[in-house]
Amino acid sequence: MVNNSNKHFKSKFTIKLIEKRYTWSLTAMGWLVTICLLGLMVLTPLLSVNNFLSLQRPILNADVLVVEGWLSDQALLKAIEEFEAGEYQLLITTGSSLERGFYLSEYKTFAQLTEATLLKLGFPANKLVAVPTKYVIKNRTMATALSVRKWLLSQNNLSIKSMNILSWGPHARRSWLIFDRVMQPEFQVGIIAVPPTSYEPARWWQSSEGFRVTVGELIAYIYAKFINWQS
Repeated sequence: MVNNSNKHFKSKFTIKLIEKRYTWSLTAMGWLVTICLLGLMVLTPLLSVNNFLSLQRPILNADVLVVEGWLSDQALLKAIEEFEAGEYQLLITTGSSLERGFYLSEYKTFAQLTEATLLKLGFPANKLVAVPTKYVIKNRTMATALSVRKWLLSQNNLSIKSMNILSWGPHARRSWLIFDRVMQPEFQVGIIAVPPTSYEPARWWQSSEGFRVTVGELIAYIYAKFINWQS
């Protein structure tokens, strides 16, 4: 009887390191469907990234319209339309030194060149101001925003509390991010994105320029927001 009890005790407390189990696993078709679904989840927001970057967030009845000086002539026509449709007191053109034609042009900065173009298009001179920016190697949009802020704060005769930035396509969100950081808390900042005409924004990946610009602006936006935010 004693021996039988010992056998029962040993069998009850035996330590097992390996045991056989039954598990569920995906079939080849199951893996294919899963990969396709995951790819769709990643691809869908990626394809709409141009729309994300081309931010449209204007301030209603803003006091000033700030036009980035490197925009195309067609974009400047949109700027005139926007100014006439709003209740702006002033249009400010921005930009640093021309990167090409500097020694041939009588206008040495994008701010001055854009100002002259708008005047040629019939824009009233008394509502137009060029605010040039000193040339910098990096953080150009930041330097531009700082120049505009400094100029606005020096104008004691103007009552300006808000502005809309007129930018181009996928560059708009980055411009708004940087201007908003620089202008707070004195000024509210809105953004208007002029759609690009050199490629189809909804199908940006189908052209080399659309791909290059969109991917480049996405990287630049991530850098400005998460890496270089302290600047």
